Amino acid sequence: MKYGISLNVHETLQDIMDKSREIERLGFHYIWVADTPSQRYAPIVASAIAESTKRVKIGIGVLSPFLYSEREIANAVKTLIEFYGERFEVCLGPGDPDQLRRVGISLLKLRDIPMRILESKRKIEEEFDRSGLNVPIWIGAQGPRMLKISKFFQGVLLNYAHPELVRWATDVIKTSGGHVKLGVYASAYVYSEEEEEVKQLLRMAASTVVLGLSKNVLEKLGFHEEVENARVKLKEGLPPEDISRFLPEELLEKFIIHMPTTKLKEYLSALKSIGIEHLVFGFPQNFSKKNIRVLAEALF
Repeated sequence: MKYGISLNVHETLQDIMDKSREIERLGFHYIWVADTPSQRYAPIVASAIAESTKRVKIGIGVLSPFLYSEREIANAVKTLIEFYGERFEVCLGPGDPDQLRRVGISLLKLRDIPMRILESKRKIEEEFDRSGLNVPIWIGAQGPRMLKISKFFQGVLLNYAHPELVRWATDVIKTSGGHVKLGVYASAYVYSEEEEEVKQLLRMAASTVVLGLSKNVLEKLGFHEEVENARVKLKEGLPPEDISRFLPEELLEKFIIHMPTTKLKEYLSALKSIGIEHLVFGFPQNFSKKNIRVLAEALF
């Protein structure tokens, strides 16, 4: 299994570069950088990571074709490759609904999202082909419609953490006749001594994921009403950092990797038995270099 850590675009570039060097030194295979359009463009952060490292692969995404054109995405990656070599990969997806709303895009008004993302993948791939580049393109997926088109991508990053949900998602992919590299990208906090501040950040990160879930996924999980109520409270002005109080703990836990280091091997074995080949530990595992080192010691 390949292991990665995500870094946040809102950190200072100096902090990102320092953490990147440490992540590479510790032996991680990937650094993923999520796009947060209301704050900073992910390829800029990817260039800072590449400048600070020599070998680690760098994943960019989720990038939304509803925000960036196919040519813009392809040209950004081609420029990075020109300067730093062929160690970049891309993940496409609709994007975080709240982040897109902040820059004037409503996913609720869009139709045929899976097919439009598939068409964007084809166009981006053509741009790479014309330049003689082989850049893996992943899809970020949660719901059945996105999972069913994942077979047309080099890999799929599932936004689930609980093995039961991961298995359900892989079964959906298999029933669609697909064979694709399977990955999990989830908010994470693996610890030796738990810190309350980081634990609360994990709950906030999980809340963001849960609030962006599709109706199909929420109905499958049986929490549609609870999440709708939380969305209403958010619209009424409830601070985002308080929203986790209105979401069931049982639901949040399905989307986070939260455990002491002594439990990690058991969790990894469960994912491997399902066929997961790629695991990305998301925020707040990257909260400090200490947290990154704790994870590395448990993994390697």
